[in-house]
Amino acid sequence: MRPLSFALSFAFLASALCAQGGTMTQLVNNNTIANGSTVTCNTTVAGAQYHVQNSFWRAFNPSAMGITTPIDVTCITYGVEFCTAGVASVPAFQQPLQIRLRKAINTLASTFPGATPAVTHTEIFSQANVAANAANKVFTRGMSTVVTLNPNDLLVVELYLPDGVAGQNVLFPGSNSLGQTAPGYISAPGCGIAAPTPFAGIGFPNVHILLDVNYVVTGGLLVPSASTITIPSSANPGFTDLTLINTNLIPGHEIWNIYSWQPCPGGVGSGPFLGLCFVTLGDVLPQLSTPLGFAPFHFLADNCTMSFGPFPIPSGITLELVTVDYNSLTATLNGVSTAIQIVL
Repeated sequence: MRPLSFALSFAFLASALCAQGGTMTQLVNNNTIANGSTVTCNTTVAGAQYHVQNSFWRAFNPSAMGITTPIDVTCITYGVEFCTAGVASVPAFQQPLQIRLRKAINTLASTFPGATPAVTHTEIFSQANVAANAANKVFTRGMSTVVTLNPNDLLVVELYLPDGVAGQNVLFPGSNSLGQTAPGYISAPGCGIAAPTPFAGIGFPNVHILLDVNYVVTGGLLVPSASTITIPSSANPGFTDLTLINTNLIPGHEIWNIYSWQPCPGGVGSGPFLGLCFVTLGDVLPQLSTPLGFAPFHFLADNCTMSFGPFPIPSGITLELVTVDYNSLTATLNGVSTAIQIVL
């Protein structure tokens, strides 16, 4: 494995790297999940609302989003209004979900749902419980296989809920009523909705389901980013609980979070080592030898957004941090975040 110090000597490259990606969304507001806004096909109206088989759909044409070059789908963003797994769930407090991608070449979005393409790729995963009052109700799922789209291709995204009655699973996908540029769809054979049908077609025009497509331009790069949440620790007086959040990640890429306890005198990001300052190279070399898989310092991204912590750290400390997308096998520097300062 090549040491990251090889990349540090080429820190000037960071200025030439630019974000080449984005999100295809059909929602006016894709950050808000409203309680009581989504319908599913389930066992009862009140009480135990165990869901039967449901699918939620959206159809996209990249060209309709102003995209003019081929793109690679990296992650799907979806919302969860509320979910709880049955007591016998394995893993505990989690239930199965699937994201299915369907691609048709040179096909208009208006052909869906009359013509539904065959499944191109499926991600099978588990969704942890989400409380009705949870702060975070928006999630991303990284794609383990690259799905490339040309601008005029059709991409149909399906969020599939397997029958949850036997497992006593309840899940309501996230939505809001704040506006959309194209309809979302539902299908649920157990409720007589055999084919994908707009929510307005079943009497719920204000259900605007969240299903977004995160992408990177084929052959392009994304600049990773970092942010933090700091909360005084109630369990450890004198400590601060630090949560690190990395975004703009490309699944499958090697990511490093490099930090310095020595803030730069010229201001945040003014240092010679990718914006950081160290008194000696020996202060950073231990980080550069961190093995792959030692998150959050060195890990393989499996999602567009990844969160680590909270970690208890003594209060009163100031540090600076950058996130680096660097392939140590090929010695390729793909992107460096802006340096951030963290005051604990």
